[in-house]
Amino acid sequence: MDYLTLIAQQKQDKLALIEDEEEYTYAGLAQAARELRSKADFGAPAIFIHENSIARQLISFLAYSGTKTVPIIATEVSKNQQFCCDDIPQAACMGVMTSGSTGKSKLLWRSYHSWADFFPEQNRVFGVDEQTVIFCQGSLAFTGNLNIYMGVLAAGGTLVVTERFRPRHWLQLMQRYAVNAIYLIPSKLLLLPKFLREPDVRVRSIISGSQSMGRQEADKLLQIFPNADITLYYGASELNYITYIKAAEMTDDRTLIGRPFKG
Repeated sequence: MDYLTLIAQQKQDKLALIEDEEEYTYAGLAQAARELRSKADFGAPAIFIHENSIARQLISFLAYSGTKTVPIIATEVSKNQQFCCDDIPQAACMGVMTSGSTGKSKLLWRSYHSWADFFPEQNRVFGVDEQTVIFCQGSLAFTGNLNIYMGVLAAGGTLVVTERFRPRHWLQLMQRYAVNAIYLIPSKLLLLPKFLREPDVRVRSIISGSQSMGRQEADKLLQIFPNADITLYYGASELNYITYIKAAEMTDDRTLIGRPFKG
């Protein structure tokens, strides 16, 4: 199994990815990845993907994942760094980058099963299923974005995405495509109440991580997304999702990190 095979197993005529006004069905994503794979040179042990478009990042990732050349969606800061790719584990299907507290990208290798085997559990906690239409913002070089994308696609859901940092544009996309879930870091999530004039009752799941969030912030979000189940997770590129906490359990103590994910 690889991620392209996973995509090919979903309902092929269903919308898989919408980036601004550009739409891809599952069949369209798979075909674009197959075409790229058929033309690719697999002589190098790894390839750094520097595409600006989220769709092109994803298509390139799907094309190379599971081949002899391991894909790495590169961060901006990594472009001027040198990495050694001579000792890649045999099971690696992708490289992921993490900066931790140093601000300097570090390269880690992940197998297909180290993420894919966990999708059913993370999707259960996050409320992701085939009916999910989720809004996300930003590059797939951010590991949290890439993992959420693949988890949603594994469930047969739909991704509505943009690289633009414009909250009004985010809300326009959410309205146009009847988004019912949101994945954003807390600082971006908390921009939405400033621009949404009336509550959005369609959103049933809000997923967030990478920064802390307390009860006051959760209550602000629930005022504009009253039907949302809010989940804040803690994780790391090298460890997947570790713990999570729901809005009802949050307090003014922003250091609470909840309970471990099952398994």
